[in-house]
Amino acid sequence: MMSVSIKKAYFDTPSGQIHYRYIVPAPDTSKREMPCVFLHMSATSSQHYEKMLVLYAERGYSVWAPDMPGFGNSYDPETKPENTRWYIDIFWKFFEGVGLVAPGKKFHAFGHHSGAALACEMAVIYPQYIESVCLAGPAIMTRDQQLTMFAKLNKPFNEPKPDGSHLLATWNFIKGTGDDLAYRHQEVLAHIRAWKGRLEIYSCVFNQDFWGLFESIDLGAWAKEKGVG
Repeated sequence: MMSVSIKKAYFDTPSGQIHYRYIVPAPDTSKREMPCVFLHMSATSSQHYEKMLVLYAERGYSVWAPDMPGFGNSYDPETKPENTRWYIDIFWKFFEGVGLVAPGKKFHAFGHHSGAALACEMAVIYPQYIESVCLAGPAIMTRDQQLTMFAKLNKPFNEPKPDGSHLLATWNFIKGTGDDLAYRHQEVLAHIRAWKGRLEIYSCVFNQDFWGLFESIDLGAWAKEKGVG
């Protein structure tokens, strides 16, 4: 099995820098697969995918995981994003810049929660560039369910406060992630950093017509027998 390591870099967009993690297998690798793009959930970052990046890179895939604006080490939007298409347009500039998007090229798209909302919409807008889409924990809801969930989640529970109480509030919020202390610490830091970005992406995700987009996906055989991996 080949030895791989994650690299980190920044890509300049007109509105700010996108931070990303990636692995590109060596050119002499005997097995080269179609690239995989991983879009993270709220309020974590591309760090959440590090184990998966290594796993798929070892199988011959080039792997790419950007931080959404407002998350990880990517820039903070100057104005509130209007919709999920805003995030997709930013990411598409990144995909073009690193060579993932070009005539004759395709990639596999994997999205988790908020990332699933973006991956689904990408597959509808750009089917000619996406080979397959995998959605983990997508918010498949009726409009009433969307509004109910948004009202529950649209609360700045860990907005920075002078007494530091937002730090403990975040720690308690993350308790449900399990007993792995290192992972919990990682997620706490990610949520503290993205307290505002979390609210921004939620206001877009819970106003997205996910059902309509999901039913519009047409990638030919987007649930292949072989799949990714």
